Amino acid sequence: MLHDTTEFSYQREKSEAIGITKSINSGRDKAGRLRSHTVCGILMHSSLAVTTEGVPLGLAAVKFWTRKKFKGTAALKKKINPTRIPIEKKESVRWLENLKQSTQLLDHPGRCIHTGDRESDIYELFCAAQEIGTHFLIRTCVDRLAGDGDHTIVDEMDEVAVKGLHRIEVRDSNGDPVQAVLEIRYRKIRILPPIGKQKRYPALTLTVIHAKEPGTPKNRKKIDWKLITDLPVGSRTDAIEKLEWYGLRWKIEVFHKILKSGCKAEESKLRTAQRLTNLISLFCILSWRVFWMTMLNRSAPGATPTLALTATEVGVLDRLVNDKPKARRKTLSHHLTKIARLGFKVRWRMQVNVLGAARRRRWSYDEKVRLVEETLQAGETVCGVARRHGVAHSLLFTWRRQARQGRLGGDAVPALVPVEITPAPAPASISTSPLATSPPAQRARAGIIEIELSGGCRVRVDREVDGEALQRVLELLRRR
Repeated sequence: MLHDTTEFSYQREKSEAIGITKSINSGRDKAGRLRSHTVCGILMHSSLAVTTEGVPLGLAAVKFWTRKKFKGTAALKKKINPTRIPIEKKESVRWLENLKQSTQLLDHPGRCIHTGDRESDIYELFCAAQEIGTHFLIRTCVDRLAGDGDHTIVDEMDEVAVKGLHRIEVRDSNGDPVQAVLEIRYRKIRILPPIGKQKRYPALTLTVIHAKEPGTPKNRKKIDWKLITDLPVGSRTDAIEKLEWYGLRWKIEVFHKILKSGCKAEESKLRTAQRLTNLISLFCILSWRVFWMTMLNRSAPGATPTLALTATEVGVLDRLVNDKPKARRKTLSHHLTKIARLGFKVRWRMQVNVLGAARRRRWSYDEKVRLVEETLQAGETVCGVARRHGVAHSLLFTWRRQARQGRLGGDAVPALVPVEITPAPAPASISTSPLATSPPAQRARAGIIEIELSGGCRVRVDREVDGEALQRVLELLRRR
């Protein structure tokens, strides 16, 4: 079970309806004083269930929240020791809530391993996991008291000899793959709770795994992982297994990237936190589904699409996205590419239909009157009625104004004039002069205007045609 917190930032003139996430430095003013401003947004703490092979199974818990004000942890530490504040009064309680909720959902506490980064190094989390019978694998950042309280974890780990080496492949700052050799140490240690909470929480016997590079590498940061777990570690193989399990934590970062880059959750223009959380919740399901199919495709590239898609979904994809001329056998990979072409990191292509009238809904007089009357009822708003009936709220405001002026049914609905494109005549009958060879009386017959373009293409329209609409059609035909 992978746990992590991310934030969604939005640009709004007024952040009161959404909330703020943090305060960042804006530089200095002319007097040299530091400036800062708050960031409007929403925070989300998610728990993603994955297999030991890294296949995402779904979200087990999600928590949203915002802040009305942000004082900063540095300022708080000057006034009070944060370790003496009960966990229930901190935002960190989200780690405990998601741990309990996700464990209860899976119904197998002993088979679940909760993994988190250094932010999850919370002693109350260790005790909560032990209480409900589940396990954890956390990257530690706090040098806690150990043994009888006369030394710390770092002091005791310095005495541990290297138990083995482990070679891994990483990437440097240029993105090139390089080999790294880690020295592995591990020991079971008795760990004490913070001094201010020793009366409330008991001491725990946990295992600390330390994986560290002996030297200083070039073009990248030095690897130095300190993990703490309640799982048994009795050999070098067990320690490497736990390191690989912690490496899966990156999967939840990929999930958050799909939310922001694929679904573009931060580009929404919704105005309240409630509406944004509803939208992000829907995006979470979509992001997990795309992530899940991507991992399935990597493990089984030749699998059939019915492994991850229903027959209806396959049919809809085949109808929305045409197959390429030399398409291979329809596999899961083939349909995953179609999903990408629908919007994930692929540009949309705009197709223009020349023939036929524009597909634009024409509202009748009775429909306009009914919608206007609905906006005048008690408790109704123009925007609410517009969303319910799928009409632009600006258009509904226009109808209300026209109704007050008595012009609601008087204006004609604008539409494009139908255009007929006829094939070119035989080469022998093509004239070199586009319009001069046709007698004026023939061109004016039945009020029809005939325009011959280069390439032998003729366009016939009524002489009452809208000039702007005709100009757009002709420009489109010239580019073909």
